[in-house]
Amino acid sequence: MRWALIREADGLVRNQIEWDGVTEWSPPDGHIVRELAPDESPNPGSAIYDNTTDRFSDDGLPKEPVGARPPLTADQKFEKLTDLLVGKGVLAKEDVNVLAAVAVVDGEALNP
Repeated sequence: MRWALIREADGLVRNQIEWDGVTEWSPPDGHIVRELAPDESPNPGSAIYDNTTDRFSDDGLPKEPVGARPPLTADQKFEKLTDLLVGKGVLAKEDVNVLAAVAVVDGEALNP
């Protein structure tokens, strides 16, 4: 039998699984399962389950995770990258400004 694995917080379908419904198993914390009818095939990552109507809606677009962070700016990306490289010993801290003087991230010139 096919089941939809659904995140309880927002109804997002995370996956479709095969399960006999009898073998001992439980979904991960924060998730529920619902058996799928033969004509149902909600898309993981974009379908939303509405437990009040017992239906799936799907506009085909991936949903933004609950509490998603805004995208990083070019400066933030550069800082994370250089912090990582300095931490791994690949780049010396005193060379970060030299690198920043010529760096471009996502088409944005950086001004350290």
